[in-house]
Amino acid sequence: MLKQYPVRHIVLDTNSLAAALVPHSVHSQRLRDRAAQLVRCRLVAGWETLRLYVPGICVAEILTLLDKYRFCTWFGPVKKDPGRRLNARAYRTVRSAFLRCLHDRRIEQIDLDHKQIELVELISPLNQRYQFRRRRATKNIPGPMSTGDCLVAAGAMQLNQRLGDDSVVVVTDDRRLADVLTIARGLSLLQVGRLGLREGLRRLGLTLDSLFPRVVHLRTATKRELRAAFLGWPLPQQELGLLLPNEQAPEDTVRFLIKLWLDVEAEYEVSIDKLPYTRAIDDLRTRVATQTNLELTSHKLYHLLLTWRKGGRIREVRSLGKRVLRGLSPPFFPPPLIPVSGLRDFVSREAKTPRGQRVRQRDERGY
Repeated sequence: MLKQYPVRHIVLDTNSLAAALVPHSVHSQRLRDRAAQLVRCRLVAGWETLRLYVPGICVAEILTLLDKYRFCTWFGPVKKDPGRRLNARAYRTVRSAFLRCLHDRRIEQIDLDHKQIELVELISPLNQRYQFRRRRATKNIPGPMSTGDCLVAAGAMQLNQRLGDDSVVVVTDDRRLADVLTIARGLSLLQVGRLGLREGLRRLGLTLDSLFPRVVHLRTATKRELRAAFLGWPLPQQELGLLLPNEQAPEDTVRFLIKLWLDVEAEYEVSIDKLPYTRAIDDLRTRVATQTNLELTSHKLYHLLLTWRKGGRIREVRSLGKRVLRGLSPPFFPPPLIPVSGLRDFVSREAKTPRGQRVRQRDERGY
């Protein structure tokens, strides 16, 4: 049976979430844009394919970071550049919106417990044993990751064990954390023995299968890596509409959806018959949502493609030629991606909406 849509569970660490909440706390413009897009797709667009999680230790670090950029004028980045200081309005807006999202569970908090402490012993030997990167010319060798990063990895490992299906992705800008988790997913039995992990695995009743989650270094990841991790990239940024079961899509929408399918068909080299069994259908869903603000389930999208193929619509659009297809515009025009905090847009929109209407909207969306 074809799933309605797959789900990726995204674990954000402090530096990736800080790039969305306090953009001027990081120097990389690419990191700001990608982090803001990732947060907005869930909080503003309500994209159910992604679920956001934050470890409890990262919640404390985010609140501390907000306080530092608001109050700490005598030390650190604000002393060097007073223009980076948060004003009172921005501080209250971002802080209250972040706490509200945690309270409403739009961003899930991973609380620290004793099982995560036990899982640290499976990641710490690997972190301490291997160097991974060497810079002999500058003698600038990155050290092992901190205890807090080990706890972030342990929380993601616990979530991956509970959810399974390799659906957990750690999003970070910490190169060391990304290296450790990447190497951990490819450990051999010989390396497990040398690191002394067998006893811990036996005591905890775990195996290496589906233990270590995926990881994405958000700043340097390629578009192919982002598409594989988030089931498509770029991600939708506006509230999405639904196509009712008996509702017919407008003609311009049909032609543009077929154009998107032809692009995916050429990129993945897959036919409609094999589409449900590949990742191409997830990428196609994301492209449809991003460029038309229309949310379609995998089943609905596959059914539409079969109907259009049977009716000759796909052959008709394919015959238009590449030059005409490139000239087709989206039936809806989403705004350009702006590297601003999705939480700020979310809280300003929430403030203008009556409380009763907000409750009804949340019930309809399922969160």
